[in-house]
Amino acid sequence: GYNRKIYFGSDDGWLYCLDSNTGRCLWKFFVGPVRPVYDGKKYLMKEDERWILGNGRLISSWPVRGAPVVYDGKIYVAGGIFPFMGIFVHALDAETGRVIWSNTGNSMDWQLQPHDSEAFAGLVPQGYIAVNDSFVVIPGGRTTPGIYDRRSGKLYHLELANPPPGRRGDYAVIISGDKFFSGGTMFNLRDGSPLLYVRGDLYDRHFVYSVQDDRLVIQKIPSTILPSMFENLKEWMSVKLNRAPERIFLRAGNTFLGARADGTVMAIALDNTTGRIVWSGKVEGVPWSIVVGDSKVFVVTHEGKLYCFGERRSNAETLVSNKSGESNTASTESNFIKTILEIAKPGAGGYCLIAGDNSDALAKEFLQHSNMYVIVVNSDRTKIDFFRRLMDDADIYGIRTACLLRDPLTVKYPPYFADLICLTEKHMLTSIVPHENIRYLVQALKPYGGTLCVPAEKADVKFLQMLADKYGGSEYKVGWIDGIGWIKRTEKLPGAGWWTHQNADSCNTSMSEDRLVKAPFSVLWFGGPSNDRILPRHGHGPMPHVVNGRLIIEGRDMLRAIDVYTGRLLWEYDIPGIGAYYDRTYHHPGASETGGNYVSLPDAIYALAGGRCIVIEPATGKKVKEIVFCSSDGNAYKAGWLTAGGGVLSAVCSPFRVPSLDPGDVPPSGAEVLIPAGAIWEYYTGKPRDEDWKTFHGSIDGWSRGRAGFGYGVKVQTVLSHMRGKTDTLCLRKQFHVSDPASISQIIFMAKHDDDFTCYINGHEVAKVLGETKRRVELYPKTWPYLATYEEVGVSNVTSFLKRGDNIFAIQAINNHIQDPRFLIEPYVVAVSTTAGQTQTAVPFSPEHTALQTNVITSAEGVYLVVMDPRSGKFLWERKAELAFRHNTVVIGGGKLFCVDGLTSEKRQYLARRGLSVKSASTLYAFDLNTGKVLWQKKGEDTAFGTWLIYSEKYDALVVGGAGVRDRPFDEKSQGLAVYLGRDGSLLWKKPEFVYSGPCIVRDKMIITQPGFF
Repeated sequence: GYNRKIYFGSDDGWLYCLDSNTGRCLWKFFVGPVRPVYDGKKYLMKEDERWILGNGRLISSWPVRGAPVVYDGKIYVAGGIFPFMGIFVHALDAETGRVIWSNTGNSMDWQLQPHDSEAFAGLVPQGYIAVNDSFVVIPGGRTTPGIYDRRSGKLYHLELANPPPGRRGDYAVIISGDKFFSGGTMFNLRDGSPLLYVRGDLYDRHFVYSVQDDRLVIQKIPSTILPSMFENLKEWMSVKLNRAPERIFLRAGNTFLGARADGTVMAIALDNTTGRIVWSGKVEGVPWSIVVGDSKVFVVTHEGKLYCFGERRSNAETLVSNKSGESNTASTESNFIKTILEIAKPGAGGYCLIAGDNSDALAKEFLQHSNMYVIVVNSDRTKIDFFRRLMDDADIYGIRTACLLRDPLTVKYPPYFADLICLTEKHMLTSIVPHENIRYLVQALKPYGGTLCVPAEKADVKFLQMLADKYGGSEYKVGWIDGIGWIKRTEKLPGAGWWTHQNADSCNTSMSEDRLVKAPFSVLWFGGPSNDRILPRHGHGPMPHVVNGRLIIEGRDMLRAIDVYTGRLLWEYDIPGIGAYYDRTYHHPGASETGGNYVSLPDAIYALAGGRCIVIEPATGKKVKEIVFCSSDGNAYKAGWLTAGGGVLSAVCSPFRVPSLDPGDVPPSGAEVLIPAGAIWEYYTGKPRDEDWKTFHGSIDGWSRGRAGFGYGVKVQTVLSHMRGKTDTLCLRKQFHVSDPASISQIIFMAKHDDDFTCYINGHEVAKVLGETKRRVELYPKTWPYLATYEEVGVSNVTSFLKRGDNIFAIQAINNHIQDPRFLIEPYVVAVSTTAGQTQTAVPFSPEHTALQTNVITSAEGVYLVVMDPRSGKFLWERKAELAFRHNTVVIGGGKLFCVDGLTSEKRQYLARRGLSVKSASTLYAFDLNTGKVLWQKKGEDTAFGTWLIYSEKYDALVVGGAGVRDRPFDEKSQGLAVYLGRDGSLLWKKPEFVYSGPCIVRDKMIITQPGFF
């Protein structure tokens, strides 16, 4: 409040100014964009009230997001959520609402983003604006705040690409002198640079206040701040309390106000060395904020309640609305409602829009007879106000219903959101036909059943047909029954596509057939259910699917269906452990290696769990049956991956994997340890002064000695925590002895690492591994791959740099972010003898060999390919692999099934070093989909080299290639492409030298690599 006025921002996009005595609106201001509108005589600037669904509510596309603040007779406010749709910052005269300045041009500046990539972006206002004489500071959530010039509105400073830690933002900003505090960091107000970590509850220019255990702790901010102080703010004083608050909210002189999660609110008086609780009170719920005014303390709870503490108890009672207008008689609208519900047949929940003079009465009936979320649109302020109060008293306003004070025929409704629209009066039908904005009402109907109903004579159906023809297409149907005319959007949108498999479809195209969605884009909805049960992004879990208006997404222990047009939760089906393998917050290949574990079709969802296939009904989320994949003689298989197409369901069964090493203990078969795990190395933090440090000639003065591994933030033998924030480089060197270099065919470097490292032998660079590429040999680690397993890097042609006698092995390890809280390099080195094959008898490879881990839950390949009819459960055919069926090479299309039976050269070498000999060549197959008859085959590594197949049904073309890119399997191909004719296997073209990133996308005649196309 300010000068007997109250200001507040709303999610409808308006800033309101009210008289504090009467509640009368003095003025209002739209924070979003304005556009020229022609009224027949001249152009007027009109507010662009474009509505979307936000967190389940109908809100403006540009809600007020920067909480308004008054300073020096001016009020500062910001609006907007999505930079590409516009972010608006305004300074207004606090008395009149007159615009002093507006910043509308910095929401899409070309600038550096996190992860060092450039893009168009800007500040997203999130929280409480702070102002001083020179600057307006607007918080941006996790990003650091934006700093604007207070007099002109010019953006002074914004940095989105801040490396963690130390430059994170928050929803709150505190300005103190030439500094500001946000997200636990003190920043320089002039240039936005971070100065100090200040983890506390309260800040001012001299002190940081916090509660630690049972103590109130005060840390003093030094007048001169040095870089070495960044994380080392010292404790200045502390006082012990008998029952300390868990958080302090504000300070007034020497008194602090704090609270506990149990609802206790307390005031603490601080003397020189002691603290005592002056008074305490209790509220229901968890205190969220505390403010002081008029000699009173006001507490707001998480649960949305407001409490006031003062010197004496007030006699005031809780205020409630007058309910005298509520009728106890049976509603005359009930039959009308039942008829509408019979016509529309909306599913459980959904959105119902009721528009017209009688919308409030009709809304009450809908709330009683359905479980829909009801939105009332009416231009009658009295009716809207009464309905709001009535629903608020019933504790359902904002939960099951909301109101919009607008002319229902002028609102720009979001498309596709309404399961049901009811116009309450007959005259509205003839009124809406010529109205220019009526298209928003018609297009608001949701596909797959959205219905508009209006009281009408049968002859008036022609008006509904006019609307359907003008603003719709074949997906609209029109009808009339019992005095109600209706328009129903019965089908999917013309041109809309589906995404039914991990890579779009059973052909692996990674390309949707959608032709409807085109630029320019805007937000349709945001919000929906929490992502708490959904898989984290770095684990690369199975892709979400979209089919028949439903988005199907996987969690650790369930599948979830969301209304793709509104974000509303439709159902969840619990499948314990279905996504457990992908529930990882570190980078690993995930489903890009294993393939997807579920398929979503219009009539059924097929999900693998523990090797069995569960069939789920898409509309209800209920289990229909289970399918067991069996051999021709009825033996049950464990399925590791599945696909569906051409009317069949196919699975790769009996999944297997190469067993992992016992890290640090078991070197590859036939290898001799040159430098053991846990050996003592010489090390230097930073860049050595002598550039020859990698050789015997280099000086190692000033170097230290320590046991491998080296680093900080994880379990290590030699802790180097002093590196953080000071240097990103660690150099290691170790002497080792070789009696006969000619007897060594290969040196294998084993390392746990985070991040990059380069290896040298006698000064020669022999290997480089980038932490970002994650090319580890351990295929299926259960924990962070760098920290739990060793990555294997082989070096051949060793005689060119090895010498008889003593040699030097050197490593330069790099931490990609100098402030990263974790760094590790833990090496050991082995050598493979040229006579290893003569002294050991290699075991012939078989995918069922006891040396392999068989019938596991997740893998990249399996032994058996099984095809069956999903409806009848009838077995059609099976094929046993000579080597392995890699999941990402099994595609279905054009009545054929294509696959590769093989192993990559990387896996062959890996197995050979462990005593398993792989002699058979890989084979590219084409089978008849229904019979399993071999249509053609091509044997040989030059033909069946691919780790990824794609099929174009339109051109009967089979693409053989790979999908190599970051976070992919260590043996994923990124070189070579070939295209064969599907019907006979004839080669169309081949580019063995072509290097690219994947996965490739097939769109019509193009193969689109990432990046580039031809």
